Amino acid sequence: MSDGRAPRSTRTITTLAVLALALITLGLVAATHHRSQAATATSTPPHVVVISPPTTGDAAASIQAALDAAPSGSTVQLPAGTFSLVADHVIGGDLDCNLNIPNGVTLKGAGIGQTVLVGNGSISCNVVGAWDARNIAVSDLTIKADVTRRNATMQDGFKAEACKNVTIARVDTQNLYMAIAVYGCRQVTYDSCTGEYDSTAFSALDISVDTTIYTGTSGITVTNCTASSDYRHGFRFYGLDASHRVTNFAVSGCSARNNGEDGYLLDYIAASTLSDCTATGNGADGFELCGTSGVTIDRCTASGQANPYSSGFVCDGDAATFGPTSGNTISNCTASGNDYGYREWQGGGGNVVYGNWFPNNTNGSEFAPGTIQFANVLR
Repeated sequence: MSDGRAPRSTRTITTLAVLALALITLGLVAATHHRSQAATATSTPPHVVVISPPTTGDAAASIQAALDAAPSGSTVQLPAGTFSLVADHVIGGDLDCNLNIPNGVTLKGAGIGQTVLVGNGSISCNVVGAWDARNIAVSDLTIKADVTRRNATMQDGFKAEACKNVTIARVDTQNLYMAIAVYGCRQVTYDSCTGEYDSTAFSALDISVDTTIYTGTSGITVTNCTASSDYRHGFRFYGLDASHRVTNFAVSGCSARNNGEDGYLLDYIAASTLSDCTATGNGADGFELCGTSGVTIDRCTASGQANPYSSGFVCDGDAATFGPTSGNTISNCTASGNDYGYREWQGGGGNVVYGNWFPNNTNGSEFAPGTIQFANVLR
């Protein structure tokens, strides 16, 4: 007599089917979860270490400990606040700094004027530095020396030696010897930074070679930066001699104003460009080229360098000191209100100068033999 239930064999088959369906479902869920985890992992942002160093006393040890512990590829994030840095250490060669940026690490603040690092150690100690490091960055903060040190300090704000792939972005510097100094480095980006009141400084940005590490400094990009009220030059790029040049750099959208000497000084430079830059009211020349070759200056403006013998643009051809300054191009530029608009001095020549507007300069412009000049407005 039937009890209304399916035969046992049928019930067994049904149970197995349900189990199989459950296993398939679990497999699909696990695969979906795995894919979700993989997607999440690839989109995870770089490691950020948020620290709160002391705002009283010396913050150098606290910040340095975080930098040293940070893995490559990470960012040490500083909060808003003013942090005094006193303790220092030699990080390589004779490079003495309050803070050392190790390989692969970024030091980032809360913004210019919000995070302020004050170098209060030795007057010869740089505030932030890096030696033979790779893939490093400093951004979004102010680096300064106390105003009482302005005429005595030998401190640089950030100094990198023998480094590669360096980024300095949105950094303001004040009252230092040199705001940013980059020696013997390659692939350096300097973006949206300001250097001001560096009243004993050679320059707000100082870029040179270091023949103990590299035969040259190259691959430098400087954009949208300002150098103002500095004791000597606004921006200085220089090699050691004709055999050791700074090469392959590009400067654009920058401003040098009211500096004690040149707005832009280029010594022993090759194969580089300056474009859309301005030099205003500097104590010597707006743009000075010495011993350079293959440099292009395009769409730049120099005005108000009115001291005697100051020029908007000058090619210094003192062969005994710098070697020839030739093979350069100055085009589509404006110079007005200077002592000279354009000048080739001490025998400089062999350049190309065209499409420029050089009116209203006290002594006009001077061209040396061998220079090709055309389509210029000179008065």
